[in-house]
Amino acid sequence: MSPVLSVVGPVYDESEGIPAFHARLLKALRGLGVPYEVVYVNDGSRDRTLDVLRRFAAEDPAVKIVRVAVGQPSDAILPLAREGADVAILARDAE
Repeated sequence: MSPVLSVVGPVYDESEGIPAFHARLLKALRGLGVPYEVVYVNDGSRDRTLDVLRRFAAEDPAVKIVRVAVGQPSDAILPLAREGADVAILARDAE
């Protein structure tokens, strides 16, 4: 089933904080009762963020990872959401 809601957010060197954020986000999304996707945009992390995101994606097909070059404009992530889905864009890293 296609997602009704796409949550798109940047992450950069978030390996320590992203697990707790991700757990809270999934709890909220599951509570909505609609199909969703989570698109994490890895903005050139130098820590283990990408490994953590890969684990999330392996555990949940609704989680997607996009890798972009450091400093790519944030509006470049807009086309990442599924066509027809409402989009929530997280404006900050997952601090």
